Amino acid sequence: MTNLGYPTVSSKSALELGELYREELGDLPPRRLNEIPGSREEYVKNKGSGLFDNDRLETLASEFDRDRRGLAIDEQQLLFTRTARRIIDEFPIEVVQDLDFWRYLALFPFRNFVIIASKLKPSKYGGYGDVSVDRWTLIESLRWADRLALEGDPDDEYVDKLSVEHQNAGRSGRVRDMVISTVVRRKWSRTSAAARAFIDAAVVSEPIFDTGNSSEERKLTVGFNGRVARLANNVLFDVLDQDELTELFIENR
Repeated sequence: MTNLGYPTVSSKSALELGELYREELGDLPPRRLNEIPGSREEYVKNKGSGLFDNDRLETLASEFDRDRRGLAIDEQQLLFTRTARRIIDEFPIEVVQDLDFWRYLALFPFRNFVIIASKLKPSKYGGYGDVSVDRWTLIESLRWADRLALEGDPDDEYVDKLSVEHQNAGRSGRVRDMVISTVVRRKWSRTSAAARAFIDAAVVSEPIFDTGNSSEERKLTVGFNGRVARLANNVLFDVLDQDELTELFIENR
């Protein structure tokens, strides 16, 4: 179905709806999340005057919901980066830049994923206003997808690469944690070539998040992240290509 305008949820409505979901969720186990009433249209407001393909959004959401079954939450978040990439590519720029649209996504079509990933903390779906946006569950994956995406790469090379590394690291969450703390949240990673180069440098030889020792792993990743951050103060990442940045980062591992 094509609608006039795209769906949004305001910050105030998001907070109210999130609390309502929490009450209805109670002690329900994750397998019974679908028992929470899904129709809360009074909280949704359409914005804009253009046509919006709601059927396509519902298809993306149902495909994601199908594919995430049986996966650990870290793997679900990695999987959502692919869906986030499709949302970026397939919907108008004014839609994907509207945080109220992402509140809608978090509390309606991708609600069950957000509930499992965030325990419905308001800070993870935008219930506290437009603060700490890079910590919203869906926005983390959106930035992840956007900053690592290669133009003209429908196969998501870097999502595949990180999926492999996640498996190699024993599905422990170390890969996800490192990407979130660097690619998603650092200013220097707004340069996509630098974000991709960071991943390439991290996985060369022995991946630095795959040491098998959590304290040593933290020491290595924090040290590497800090050195890249200091480089960003002295080097214009924007003027270097990805190969040059990868070489620079490897020298500073």
